[in-house]
This record gives sequence, C-alpha cells and structure tokens, in this order.
Amino acid sequence: MTSPKMKLGKRLKYRGVLYTVERRLDVEIELRNPTGRIEYVSDESLLKALYEEQLDLNPSDEHAGGQATSPLRFEHLSENDKHKMFRNWKIGQAILAAEELGKLNPQTMKQLAAAVISQNGWHDPVPSQSSLYRLASQARKSDGASLALAPNTHRKGNRIPKLSPEVKKIIDDAIKEKYKTMNRLTIQDVHREVLYLISKYNEDPLHETKQPLPSYSSVKTAINNMNQYDLQKSRFGRAKARQHHGIFGPGITATRTNEIWQIDHTPINILLVNEKCQFIGQPTITVSVDVYSKAITGFYIGFEPPSYHSVARCLEHAIRPKDYIENKYIDVKCKWPVFGIPERIMCDNGREFHSIAFEQSCSALGIHIDYAGVRSPWTKGIIENVMKLVNHSFSHKLYGTTFSNYIDRGDYNAADAAVIGYDEFVSVFHKFVVDIELNEPHRTTMETPLSRWLNGTETHPIRPATKIDSLRFHLNKPAGTRKVHHYGISFKGLTYSCNGLEAIRSLHHKKHVVSVTYDPSALRSIFVTHRQLAEPLEVPCTDQEYTNNLSEYAHRICLNYVRKNFKNEMNNSNLLAARHDISRIIDRDTNKKSIRSRKKIVRFGNHDAASHHGLSPTPSQVAELPKSRNAPTNGLDDDLDIPDLTTSTMPTGPRQK
Repeated sequence: MTSPKMKLGKRLKYRGVLYTVERRLDVEIELRNPTGRIEYVSDESLLKALYEEQLDLNPSDEHAGGQATSPLRFEHLSENDKHKMFRNWKIGQAILAAEELGKLNPQTMKQLAAAVISQNGWHDPVPSQSSLYRLASQARKSDGASLALAPNTHRKGNRIPKLSPEVKKIIDDAIKEKYKTMNRLTIQDVHREVLYLISKYNEDPLHETKQPLPSYSSVKTAINNMNQYDLQKSRFGRAKARQHHGIFGPGITATRTNEIWQIDHTPINILLVNEKCQFIGQPTITVSVDVYSKAITGFYIGFEPPSYHSVARCLEHAIRPKDYIENKYIDVKCKWPVFGIPERIMCDNGREFHSIAFEQSCSALGIHIDYAGVRSPWTKGIIENVMKLVNHSFSHKLYGTTFSNYIDRGDYNAADAAVIGYDEFVSVFHKFVVDIELNEPHRTTMETPLSRWLNGTETHPIRPATKIDSLRFHLNKPAGTRKVHHYGISFKGLTYSCNGLEAIRSLHHKKHVVSVTYDPSALRSIFVTHRQLAEPLEVPCTDQEYTNNLSEYAHRICLNYVRKNFKNEMNNSNLLAARHDISRIIDRDTNKKSIRSRKKIVRFGNHDAASHHGLSPTPSQVAELPKSRNAPTNGLDDDLDIPDLTTSTMPTGPRQK
C-alpha cells in the first residue's frame, strides 16, 4: 500500500489540523503543526484518513480576521475555468517532460506551449514567458494534480471585514427592526436608522472608540448577504417567499389520455369590435387541457365574468366531437379529434368551481374534482402555461391587443387598432389551436400533442358522451323543480311547452313536478327530466321570436325595463317591445359607453352564443310545440322570484385563485 505523494514543505490538513511535511521516513512522514509540534504519521494512517475524508491535500488559505476561502473543487469551476485548467495542466506536463530531458530553455517553452495548443485545436494565445515559468513552478508542486493549475479567480476580492463588530451589530439590529417587517421600509430608511443609531453610540461617553458611519452600499450589501427566503418571508409572507425561492416538483402527472384535465379562465389581451367597427370589450376565455398529451380539449370565449356557465360550455365543447370545424371553418386545415369524458378535472378555488351546479354536473358524468392549493398556480402548471401562450404567442400578434403590462404597451392605443370582430376572433383561435398548437412538439414530451393523444387512445379507449341531450342536461345550470301546468311550464316569466309533457300530465296531479336545467345563454328552450321520461326532454319556449338568441342576462334587463316602463304588465308583447327598445338604445349610444358598459352591452346582444362553438341544437333536437296552449297572460307563476335589476347583475367579490 503506497501513501499519497507528498513533497517536503507541502501543506495539508490532517484530522482537522494544518500541518507541513518536514521529511519523509521509511514508513512514516514527519509533520509539523503551526505551533511547532512534531507528529509522525504512518502511510497506512494517511491512506485511511484520505478514504474517510479526514485528509485534505489542498487545504484552504487562512486570512486575517479568521475567515477562510472555501476549498476549490472541480465541480465549482466554470466551463471557461475548466478549459484554462486543462490547458495549463497540458502545458505544464509538457514543460516538465522537456525539463527531465534537459532540453528546456525560454525558446523551447514557447514552442512547447504553441504545440500543445495547436494539437488540441484550441485558439488560445500562447502564454507569456513569465506565465510559462509560473505554470512550470505550479506543475512541479502539484504532484500531477490538475486542480492546482486552475485559475485563481476564486481568491479574488478582499475578505477582511470592513465593518467593526459594533457597527455590524447595529446594522443587523436596524435591519431586523425596520426592514424585516410587513411595513416594507426601503433600504434608504434602514440606512438613515443606522446613521442615527451610530451617532447616538458615538455620543455615549462610555464608548471611547468612535465608530465610522457606514455608507448606503454597506447597508445594502449586508441585506443582500442575508438569507433571502427569511427576508422575503418577514416582508411578504411565507407564500410569496416560497414562490420566489422554493423548489417545486413537476406537478401533477397523468399516465393516459383523458385521465386528468386542467381548466381555468383568463381575460384575453385584445379588444374586439362589432359589425360597425365599434370596440365592444375584452373577452374572457375558458380553456381545458389534457394533462397527458398537453392537448387543448376545448374552450369557451365570452364576455361574462367567470361563472359556472362558462365552465359548462367549455366542458361541453371539450367532451363533444369537433366535427363542425370542417364545414364551419374552412381555413382550418387539420382535424381536432380530441373529445371524450375525463376521469378527473383539476381546477383552482374559484367560486364557480365550488358551486353546487359544477359538483352535481361532474358527479352525474362520473368526473372526480381535484382542487389546487390556494395561491399555488404551480400545481396546475400545464393550464397556466397554456394561458400564458394564449396571451403572448397568440393575442399579442393581433390588431387590438392590449398587452399584459402597461409598460410594454407604451403609446399603443388598443381601441384605435381594434379591427377584429368576435366571429373572426373565434375563427382565428380555432386555427391557432388546431393547425398550430396541436401540431407543434411540446418541450417536455418532445411529441406533438396530437400524436401523443392519438397514440394514447390506442391503449386507453375514450369514454364518449353517448347522448348529446343527456350531456347538455347534466351540464346545464340546474333550476330546481317546476310544476307542469295545462299550458306547460312557467320559468323566469316565460312559458315552455311541448307534446312530450303529456306523459307527465297523465299522472296524478301531485306528480306533475319535473327537474329543470337550462342554458343561461339560450332561453329558447329548457331541459326537464322525470321518472316517466326515458331521457331528458328539451322543451322549447312558446315565444320563439322573443327568446331567439336571448340570454338570461338580456332577459333580466328586459324584465327590469318592462317593470319600469310598462307598469309591470308582464306579457310577451311587452317583453318583445322592451328587447327592441333596448337594442335601439344600445345601437345609438354605444360610442358613449365605457369599456365596462360595452361588455354588458355585448352580453345583452349574446355575441358569445354557443353556436360559435358548434354547440347550438339542430332543428330536429328541438321538441315539437303543442298545437294549442292557454298560458297565463302575464307569463308569470307564483314560484318565480324576479330579482331587482336596478343594481348591477355582475358578480361581486374577488375570485380566490
């Protein structure tokens, strides 16, 4: 067993103590510590200490003030320093080899260095004569270790403290009292406090030594050298500190298609216009994404705030096959074969995702709901990345973009540049999703979302929605129960009737109660279910002219208008007149409204109807109207609670992400 190579005068750290090699004996080495004490250590003890990491052949340097530089390790070097170290080592070895042959002179050293650089294909300049002598000296002392010839950039800088312990303590106390608080004072405030405290310290006659006043940069350096996680935690809270300095894993993962979907909303950074080129506001998009394939499964674009309605329409679009694209959007070249019912849905903690309607709909479809942690967007990073993609890679390339940051906006006027209408925007977004997003390789899977989806469906079959009416019934907004009268069903001041209700009317009068769901964006029909019915029944409104493209939001405004201007005479003719009057007022005064008001106007006009996503019912899906009906003249029933619409119908309160 041989001991490590050690020359006379070599410094090492053995068992935590610095030693210098004095001489080499037969089987021992004589070591001297800084106090002059001599110790004799056997070769076997040195090797054992080396394996136990108790022997450091390259100890750190000790400097004044008791601070030591960290030991230099190969993995700590930058790529440039690694290259320089290897170059120096190759040149040093060539010089030592020539020295042993007695062929070393200044000219030979330059030639050897040039030959080494040329043979390795480097483009480094040949070192100067003094640098070559220094390399030769370092190579002799290195015992062949290349790390000894690494650049000494890690030794740069003055490590002697500039501040006295008293001043350092005052600075630390000031940082603790002023900076590490939720008041979030500035570094300038801390510096002023430090100057005041040191001035008071110097005025004290008990302190003979007067301390110098530190500069602003000294205080800033002290703050920068602190633990930044603890610093930000004391100023902004644990969540913010963890967001900036924590380590996060890959998040939720899936092993098959339609196992997990993620869904969320975001305002799109663009202003849209109407057919008269008057800008109508900034839409909101709801998107769902398959976690396994990273494919966008569906979306919904509207002008109403995030609600269960927007979530339901997005899910309906995602679950149903996208066979409408070929006929409706001829500019879209590829297909969108993504559909089916997911096993799980992951969402944030918005009110719409905690609503009873959402939980009941998912339960009816066999979907389990997973909620992300509050203020933890990284747990659903896939949908967050898609939202970022929509607002940067997509919307910022269109006329009328509003940008995400007012600094990026500069003097750009989005309202003047807005030229894209709602229909055109939906068409362009279809092309972006189908032709671009689904066919671009994802950076994590290195596959396109479309190919990964198709490959996944070969091993895990898709669970489709067997009947569209049943799907729409489960995803519509529940409205409780209603009684079936001889004229039909009264709902929100309207009458709904069809021949299919006769089966329920034939039962005992106490059993003339059905469960009702409806689409808030289309009041032309409702869905009812009863144990007497095999499938949910779609019941149309008896006044198709008034309810054509009528949303619940617009209907509420019309009810309010009738109540104020027609002395509460609620009938079909007054409601239809109210709708025409409001539309005429909107057309006249659109340019005088704010952006917030314009978005309400768009909601009234129902620009975001489900038909843009291929979800509108076909004529065959609408039940047949009865040939005769005798509905109440006012169209109201006793169990209808008409809200007070004198206040805004916009949802209030912040969404909890």
